[in-house]
Amino acid sequence: MNREQLRAAADSLVVLPIGATEQHGPHLPTGTDFFTITAVAEESARIASAEIPVIITPALPFGSSDHHLSFGATLSLSTETYYRVLRELVESLVTGGFRRIFLLNGHGGNHELAELAARDIALRRDAHVAAGS
Repeated sequence: MNREQLRAAADSLVVLPIGATEQHGPHLPTGTDFFTITAVAEESARIASAEIPVIITPALPFGSSDHHLSFGATLSLSTETYYRVLRELVESLVTGGFRRIFLLNGHGGNHELAELAARDIALRRDAHVAAGS
């Protein structure tokens, strides 16, 4: 969507999929969480869009995955950085005029940070922000 289309769709529910890039053993690709949450977001939006307008942002491919670093094949953001990234992305959406935002999480290490970011923004801004895994 371009800028004008997004402005016209400001009443939509915006879904921000958040994943991770990390090892998943010898049998799965490192993008498993990112690939999976993207597919879940797309299918969920397809179903929900029959009743409400839904916009899906590009998925965040990196997560809070420090607990996987020792295995290798992992790209991780620190707790502080990841929380700040989520807050700044959601703040960007709110500043852009969106008031209904859902962080759709696909990685266990992101769960609490997504909930905190959603809560903190919802308390400070005129927006409905939630997170779920």
